Amino acid sequence: AEDGIRDVERSRGLGDVYKRQVLRWVLNDPEIKIFLVDPVASFKDVSSVLGAQRVVVGKNVMNPLDMFVPPGETPRSVLKEKLMSLLEFFSTFFEEEIGSPLDKAESGVLRKAIIEAYIKNKFENVVIDDVIEEIDHVAVGEEEKRAAERLKSAMSAFTAELSMFNGPTDVDIKGRVVYFDFSAVEGVEKSPLPLHAVLTWIGSRVRAESGKKIVVIDEVHYFLAYRQIRKFLERGIRHSRHHKTGYSLITQGYDEFLMYEEGRTILTNADLHVLFRL
Repeated sequence: AEDGIRDVERSRGLGDVYKRQVLRWVLNDPEIKIFLVDPVASFKDVSSVLGAQRVVVGKNVMNPLDMFVPPGETPRSVLKEKLMSLLEFFSTFFEEEIGSPLDKAESGVLRKAIIEAYIKNKFENVVIDDVIEEIDHVAVGEEEKRAAERLKSAMSAFTAELSMFNGPTDVDIKGRVVYFDFSAVEGVEKSPLPLHAVLTWIGSRVRAESGKKIVVIDEVHYFLAYRQIRKFLERGIRHSRHHKTGYSLITQGYDEFLMYEEGRTILTNADLHVLFRL
């Protein structure tokens, strides 16, 4: 480990500057937890040095419906914010995978189905199959029934090629440093759903956990390229201070934030802007 740390300390690239920063966080604060979101394996070496717990996105099942309840709150009180993040996740699926955004009727039916799935399962172990099962039950009137049919037809993808998001999460996250490895995702820059699923899961986890957390997102321009993910990140960063969570977003161009309204809001809410000229 000491050899690995010395190798990182000798590095000079932009990503390596952040690797040294991650090492300092871990070495200087024994209580802090780090979530490394790494679309192109830039942090593979530092995660190895730190003995990070590795989650292989696309092989491990990551259930975006996992609900983590903070001390002093109830599942019902958490549901409101969780519902918003799930509607953004499914909106990414419809906009980017299906190519047809949710209309008002579809969004309304999906919202009711998600709520009913949580209530029926007593807020535990809810998966996408449970939501699909409730779609017919909550649809009222001809417009909603037509919407229900379209929803079920599109969401059948979660029982096939997108099944890695439809089931109980099969990895027990215990590590102080957790490394989300996207190497199993083909064409990750064109695969917004895995990016969004991981952020949705992390967002719920950091909200519920006590203590200080930092979410490090490398190549954040991949995430900013998608409207629903931008909305999710903006809201999460606005409220992160309430959950003792910091976000560190890494990219090559400042304009990648400036070109989006949500990106400009993220910059406004940032405590530090670190610019390097290489």
